Amino acid sequence: MNIMGKFDTKSYAVSGGTNGVGLTCANALSTEFLLETSRDGFVHYFKCEKGLVTTKLTKGKKTKKTGTFVKFNPDGSILDTTEWNVEKLEEMCKLAALLNNGLTVTFEVESSKKKETFLYDNGAKSFVEEKIAELKKDEKSLKVVLPDTQFISETIMVKESNKESGEKSEKEVVVDISFNYTTSDKESYHTFVNGIRTPLGGSHLTGTRLALSKAIMAHIKSNDLLGKRDKNLKITGEDCREGLVYFVSVRFPEPQFHSQTKDELGSREGQSATQTVMGQYLKELFSSDPKIVKLICDRVISSARARVAAKKAREVVRKEFTDTSLSLPTKLKDCVSTDPDECELFIVEGK
Repeated sequence: MNIMGKFDTKSYAVSGGTNGVGLTCANALSTEFLLETSRDGFVHYFKCEKGLVTTKLTKGKKTKKTGTFVKFNPDGSILDTTEWNVEKLEEMCKLAALLNNGLTVTFEVESSKKKETFLYDNGAKSFVEEKIAELKKDEKSLKVVLPDTQFISETIMVKESNKESGEKSEKEVVVDISFNYTTSDKESYHTFVNGIRTPLGGSHLTGTRLALSKAIMAHIKSNDLLGKRDKNLKITGEDCREGLVYFVSVRFPEPQFHSQTKDELGSREGQSATQTVMGQYLKELFSSDPKIVKLICDRVISSARARVAAKKAREVVRKEFTDTSLSLPTKLKDCVSTDPDECELFIVEGK
């Protein structure tokens, strides 16, 4: 099993993994493992049983097709269960189609004769719209704020320098971002690196968030959208992301993750690329589409107001609890207004 091709940039533009651990583990935990690769006009194959090679790499019949076929049977003497999670496998196939525009992925279960075909022209946009549809099932009153889901797809060159050697390098990073706002009080992000889901986000998520917050805050301030009513209101990054459902995908050579499970991206290229691409897109959007900008800014300002109101409500409840626990008179209540002319103190005897 030669995986050296993944270290050759001429063979792979990007790769999810480079050490072959996935392939090796699947082989070690299978009673039978068969791999066929069609290339250079011939079918090449090899076979293993119980992790050991039984048929060395062999050049087979001629073919005009290209591609790879992998078949393996999980070993019940090692694994607790050999039953497949059909729903999870179907989700993986669908995700592969969503992340690769124009790619047709067919999922078929022979035992149940179930067959699904997935194909998307704009997977990033479709992904966000499907996630919003899922949220609506849990929150019946949830509404979409923007009339159309925003989509960005750019290829950018990111310059990086090695602090130890002082050498400078340049990497090509492909960035896909799609987003829309909802009336939900939660943020929902979905991030990927070279087709791998990163549930903990990482540098590419950080770059997207920074660009979004910076653009919105700058626009609200420069256009004095808070007015007299909210002159003391401070917009935070959380306010800018409340109700936001967004998809962030980056592709570039040799990404660095924080762990072998690849849950979080650590490469600085991720932040540089997404922050630049998202920042440029929002700059153009804010100057060309005032209707969309107003919807976004109104949504963010309402989030900030709700956050401040919720904080005041918590403080009042906390104060009442403190007074009660200290055996203070419960009939006395704090004045909510800070204007003395609007406040009165009644001193009475008994109830």
